Amino acid sequence: MLARKLAQTRMRGAASSLRAMTTYSQQGGLPALPLGKLDETLDKFMATAEPFLQTKKEREEVQALVDAAKSDESMLAAQRKLEDIAEQDRNWLDRFWTSNAYMKWDVALPINSNVTGYLFGDARKQWDQAFSAAAITRGALLNHVALLEGSYPAKTARGDKVQCMDQYTRMFSLTRIPGIEEDHQVKYSEEESQHVVVIAGRRLYTVPVLQGREVVALDDLCATFATIKADATSRGPDPQPVSVLTALPRKDWARVRNRMTSDEVNASALHVVESAVFAISLEDGIDETDSDCAKTTFVGDGRTTWFDKSFQLKVKEDGNPSINVEHSWADAPVPLGMFFNDALPYAEAEAESGVDHSQGNALSFNHVEFHVDDALAADICKAERLVDIAIADSDVHVYQCRGLGRGRFPGSL
Repeated sequence: MLARKLAQTRMRGAASSLRAMTTYSQQGGLPALPLGKLDETLDKFMATAEPFLQTKKEREEVQALVDAAKSDESMLAAQRKLEDIAEQDRNWLDRFWTSNAYMKWDVALPINSNVTGYLFGDARKQWDQAFSAAAITRGALLNHVALLEGSYPAKTARGDKVQCMDQYTRMFSLTRIPGIEEDHQVKYSEEESQHVVVIAGRRLYTVPVLQGREVVALDDLCATFATIKADATSRGPDPQPVSVLTALPRKDWARVRNRMTSDEVNASALHVVESAVFAISLEDGIDETDSDCAKTTFVGDGRTTWFDKSFQLKVKEDGNPSINVEHSWADAPVPLGMFFNDALPYAEAEAESGVDHSQGNALSFNHVEFHVDDALAADICKAERLVDIAIADSDVHVYQCRGLGRGRFPGSL
């Protein structure tokens, strides 16, 4: 019952914090992101670069460039432009960071960009797969509703320092859309995002999980996921898994997707997948080692993840859950905090409650159908070939560094 007690304690603490500080109540009082003077920025650059400069000559040459830059008219003009932006935008860096660090990057998302969170060692779960998927999903959906209503307590760090909650507005119902020049994010409305996407047997299904802001019952979710897994097993693996296209380099995926949207069936299928609250996959097999857990979450076989979704939950047949995150919309602690601190404790509490969740009624669900013509089939084959090469070229191993943490680094969070 420990997990249930912890979850109840968390809820009581959240309720107490809520009275003083709701989700977005502190946003207006946050300090603006500071913008340093040009001289200060260049001096910091030099201090950062110096350890990598091997000789006295190299240091002198770079220092000369830094000194010249301090009075260079183009640098001064760029600084003035930044100062103008900072006058209008409290977070002047955000637009540059999102665009240049993510949206203009053409490489494939899996392995190169996506963030993962998983359980290993003694923390790994052994639950019924349908229960695990349903409980983690429901825990995440409760978090979603709390964010919509503004009842989720604002985060703090190092005591009482309030954190910016802007990234939390993008956690759910968001998809990264590929572009020829630059990707962009689409945030879907509550009205069109009342469902989740479930991937099983490389097939995609949609399940209605919200009625307004009411989350469907856990028992019914359990029955639904079990029924979907059985349906996917009876159909057999999809020989042309469209989800693998999201593992392509971004410009390639943009060209394929643009062509798909000209087909009415495919345009509709894309919309229902991309407008989901989030995605979840019922993975085949069991991970034998911690490194196997990491590989499943990291990329798997590249065919059971819609890499563009803000995040996707993954559950193996032994019930061990994990999360794969599209990185452009948030820093890692935001989605990983939701998974480890909200969704997972909810599932743990339900698992330890002793309640039988196997008597629910399966919800209606839809098998997502795509029109795969010869051209799209060739694109899928190409994507499968490329992701297989990337997987073969990647090594994933988990090493536990026991003893590291607050005790070793007292100043850490």
